[in-house]
Amino acid sequence: MNILRAEKVLKYLYWIGLAFMIISIPIFNVGMSIAEIWLAALALLYFISGMFFDLNIKYLLRNPFKNPLFIIPASLYLIHIIGLLYSDDISYGIRDLRVKLPLLILPFVLTYLPKIDKKVFTKLLWLFVFSVLFSVVTSLFVYWKIVPVEFNDVRDITVSFITRISHIRLSMSIVFALAILYYFSEKSNWKIRLYSIFISLFLLYFILVIQSITGLLLILVVALFIFLRKAFQSNKTLHKTLYLISIGLAFVLLGYFSFSTINDYYRVDDDISKLPHKTALGNNYFHDLEKSSIENHHYVWINIAKDELRLAWNNKSHLDFDSRDSKNQELYMTLLRYMTSKGLKKDAEGFSFLSDNDITQIEQGVANAYWQNKPPVTKRIEAIIFEFDIYLNGGNPSGNSVTQRLEFWKAGWHVFLKHPWFGSGTGDINQSLQIEYNLMDSPLDSNHRLRCHNQYLTMAATFGIFGFVVFVVMVFYGLFKQENRSDFLYVVFTMISMLSFLTEDTLETQAGISFYSFFLVFLLLQKKPSRINPFSE
Repeated sequence: MNILRAEKVLKYLYWIGLAFMIISIPIFNVGMSIAEIWLAALALLYFISGMFFDLNIKYLLRNPFKNPLFIIPASLYLIHIIGLLYSDDISYGIRDLRVKLPLLILPFVLTYLPKIDKKVFTKLLWLFVFSVLFSVVTSLFVYWKIVPVEFNDVRDITVSFITRISHIRLSMSIVFALAILYYFSEKSNWKIRLYSIFISLFLLYFILVIQSITGLLLILVVALFIFLRKAFQSNKTLHKTLYLISIGLAFVLLGYFSFSTINDYYRVDDDISKLPHKTALGNNYFHDLEKSSIENHHYVWINIAKDELRLAWNNKSHLDFDSRDSKNQELYMTLLRYMTSKGLKKDAEGFSFLSDNDITQIEQGVANAYWQNKPPVTKRIEAIIFEFDIYLNGGNPSGNSVTQRLEFWKAGWHVFLKHPWFGSGTGDINQSLQIEYNLMDSPLDSNHRLRCHNQYLTMAATFGIFGFVVFVVMVFYGLFKQENRSDFLYVVFTMISMLSFLTEDTLETQAGISFYSFFLVFLLLQKKPSRINPFSE
């Protein structure tokens, strides 16, 4: 009786730890840390209980070390430890090892402790969906002004209230939650399907609100996978044809939308052959026709009288003309873009047409007078185009999420070329990157000279070819087995991870590495989930 009671207590403690981990992944890092400590302590308690009740100690000791799901992530962590041995900056390396502890702890705990049954596994997946939904709703409270919290960038709403998770990590969780909803609704009753559709549309709305290109691309790839899966699984030629036509039509519509958006962006209404020379006050205009930056069909770098503009602005605003706006952008540049979007000349006369609301918008970093009226996807595409315009014209890409990555990748690639076999080492990767930024004479500000933002490149630059191979084996290991390739949720999770690795250092932050380490093992260890009502007992 005592053994049964102890097993029951341990089982419930394990469920609590898993539940808290799943709740925390889309919400906050502190919760993940608490859950990891809880699960690690539980593994120790389980081992002590096993000895106390005379269970097979040899089995308890050796069980995780026979499982590749622990061995492979542990090998990658071991490479981090080895990489510290030939590093000069030991303190940085130790901090990196501490951040990556989930890569060791979570696979160990999940392979060591007993498997959970199918029903519990299913409910934990539903709990993850509702945790993601909670994170989204509380973030939207900030966006809808229900909670009076100020934010400069809409993507900051994910760290402005209850949630403390980056918009990119949350986007990954949202896409995986959408996959879970699709999986459970595929063969469920109409109520579950209705719940799933409603939640899915709400989550998709949030992705559009925060203008997450990463989230949208992941959704498109997962949707493509679902349609291809349907096409190959169908035994009816008509159904196969319809699915394939739908895929082709989606690509056509996506291409048309992208082309029309880019084409409309580059449409210019200015006649540069008739540019004025003097302002109404008799000062000379400045025109830079070599810069092609455009705002709402007008060239930014024409019709500029900077001295007139400075005087007019400083008489109207509490922010100095030569300072920065609320988004830490050059205020002068924001002002030029805003006035250009309204078709105004950038002089004292043009400034006189700006209202008090316009002044406030500029102070807050809004660079286009009609920005709020544009669809979210159009906003993001136009922002990316503007980033490239600045970058290709020799501008500073600092703070621009796409073009600054080009500088990150250049620096990371140069580090790899200098240390191709064993990399720069765990502790020296940051220092090596900073050296390369200097050698490249990178235009990035010092506080924007970050790591590679490409996990594959980060692993290659840090640990060379050998570390990169271990990393790739870890990513692709689960797909080597046929039964895993037919597991919808695992394949989608792998796709999400692999794609995120292209543009993010997913495994360099606690949120990213906890998400990856947990689901990598959790999805493969447990039994297949059942499609049950999450509200049933």
